[in-house]
Amino acid sequence: MTALPWAPPWELSLDLADTGFLFDHLPGMLVVAFVGLITALLSVASLELSYRREFDLNKILYQQAAASGFSAILGGFVPVLSIGRSLLNQRAGGGRIGGLIAALFCLATLFGAGAMISYIPKPALGGLVLFLGLGMLKQWLWDPWRTASRIELAQIVLILLLVANFGFMVGFAAGVFLSCAVFIVTYSRLPIASVSTNLSLFSSSVARSEADTQILREQGEKVLLYRLRGYVFFGSASKIDKVFRAMPDEIEAIIIDFSSVSGIDSSAVGVFERMLRRHQARTTKFYLVYGEATERAVRAIGIVNTIGRVVYCQTLEEAVEPAEDHLIADNGSVRVHASALQFLSDSDGRATFLGYCELRRIAGGDALCQEGDRSNEVFFLESGALVVLKATGDKRVLRLAKLHAGAMVGELAFYTDEARTASIAAEVDSTVYVLRREALVQLRAAHPDLAALFDHMVIHKVSHALTRANKLLALYR
Repeated sequence: MTALPWAPPWELSLDLADTGFLFDHLPGMLVVAFVGLITALLSVASLELSYRREFDLNKILYQQAAASGFSAILGGFVPVLSIGRSLLNQRAGGGRIGGLIAALFCLATLFGAGAMISYIPKPALGGLVLFLGLGMLKQWLWDPWRTASRIELAQIVLILLLVANFGFMVGFAAGVFLSCAVFIVTYSRLPIASVSTNLSLFSSSVARSEADTQILREQGEKVLLYRLRGYVFFGSASKIDKVFRAMPDEIEAIIIDFSSVSGIDSSAVGVFERMLRRHQARTTKFYLVYGEATERAVRAIGIVNTIGRVVYCQTLEEAVEPAEDHLIADNGSVRVHASALQFLSDSDGRATFLGYCELRRIAGGDALCQEGDRSNEVFFLESGALVVLKATGDKRVLRLAKLHAGAMVGELAFYTDEARTASIAAEVDSTVYVLRREALVQLRAAHPDLAALFDHMVIHKVSHALTRANKLLALYR
């Protein structure tokens, strides 16, 4: 092997005067710096696993920079961390003394005394290399044999063969490519839909009449609901596309909730656009729910909205309620005036019960009661509409329920005598009957039969609310 002639740095200064020197050598200099940095980071990570301790990465990078500068002054190469030599020094018990001896050998070689290494027996050097190589093979092939998956073992063997035959950088590039490919394949197999159901199982917060609720139970399968999660890219979106391909023709609406999605790839947007085009010949209506992170991408899906049946919503509630209204209207249900006192069969009983209630009128937007108030009243909605609102820690207000005429509200806090957990407000001008706890005590004494019917009605309503809550919890598991 012929040694390259060495020249001191001051003899190279004339080349720097050439204006084309920087532009000719800058790409190569950047590549060398990048490779040296990546090599240092990967070597540190590997040595941490081997040494079973954590290194100060900032300190190592400073040392790498100082060594590179010192080597450049002497006209040498960029220094890099050597995993093999470091492990050899550590397992041989050399410590800092071993590093010092290695430095002395390098200086001796620099000044022409490199022949002294020939006095070390070659079998000893070969044995050390063999010991180190077998130790690394045991660590990376034999030890993970019982814990790593077959795909991971195949990756390790392939990377090892590439490094042995083509060098470290080829193995590194192959490892990055294989890791990305395995991640994409694995992530595309994960269930992207946290909720996949229909309106026969999932309902809005609107309190419906028994007739409307029966329609939703029977016809709710015609409205599908998908609540997506995670990051949506081509692979995961294609899974949804396969579901839609097998979808029956009688589906009237599809709700897709993107509010829990962290991001949508442009290729996934193309998949959803293709899904919309496929349904142009149908009457299917789409409700797309977007969040802060997905608004732009979700609205981009609507570029192909030539059918005019795509509705954008900010919350899932805003999508489910109109889908229910549309389904109920299509199946012939007509809203009729309902009374909250339907549990009383005869008019005399209703008149007697109302005698213990107070009539109250509330303008639209006004509060009937506030969260935290003492609950001494239960309300029967005679006309108008009420909403139950809950303030969150991030200063948002969630709608827990929407009530139409004939609904009763506030019964749980009324019976438990605890502070109200939500506020109740009038969505439009409304009229309510108010029953106070003192009046209920008088009713129990004078008309125990009417009080018993009222208690039975409350129990029936609470049981329905618990059943709905259990269904929702089962869906979100």
